[in-house]
Amino acid sequence: MEQAEKAVEEEADKVKKKEKKEVFRAKRRIYKTLSQDYLPRLKKYENQLATFGDRNSYSKTDTDATFMRMKEDHMKNGQLKPGYNVQAGTENQFIIGYSIHQRPTDTRCFEPHFQKLQAADLPFPNTIVADGGYGGETNYKYAKKEGFDTLIPYNTMRKEQSRSFKKDPSQVMNWSTRKKGIIIFVRMDERSLFNSILTVPIGTDTREPSRSMNVKRVPGAL
Repeated sequence: MEQAEKAVEEEADKVKKKEKKEVFRAKRRIYKTLSQDYLPRLKKYENQLATFGDRNSYSKTDTDATFMRMKEDHMKNGQLKPGYNVQAGTENQFIIGYSIHQRPTDTRCFEPHFQKLQAADLPFPNTIVADGGYGGETNYKYAKKEGFDTLIPYNTMRKEQSRSFKKDPSQVMNWSTRKKGIIIFVRMDERSLFNSILTVPIGTDTREPSRSMNVKRVPGAL
């Protein structure tokens, strides 16, 4: 900017000097915006992203703490509060290991907790018993890979065992197979009438049906 300003001042022609001044002022405004606004904000955002890590929130008063739902909710509005997720493992009512996490859910704490427990000198348990909060495909695969047995229900297991759930035709698990090589599912429309048949190739993930699936309308199919 100093060289550009010097070049404007050294211009002898008044007309050209005026034109150069207008160009210089425009560039100076851009430079001022970049140096005093955009670049400081960019640095601020980069520091914030580095603080986030693999989280989606953090406390400004304690950047290591993550906002999560607490069991103590005096306002009864599901308010998020900064805190940590403390995990403890027991054997015959004796604590054999603990770990502190920035992750708000127990599901995501399962693997790092047992990695820390395995690194300790204490004997590792043969069977892992935990509640449904730790149930998840990722954790089941990790336990199978590491070679230890688990007794961990998934979070909807009891609900799926109820009579009302088994009779609910809107649940994907209750849809039936009609043809070899093609799975045909019956879905309900806005009037709760069974007039839509959804055909999906074998191997498609049907837990979350998407718009890309081939839907065929068959009036009076059932």
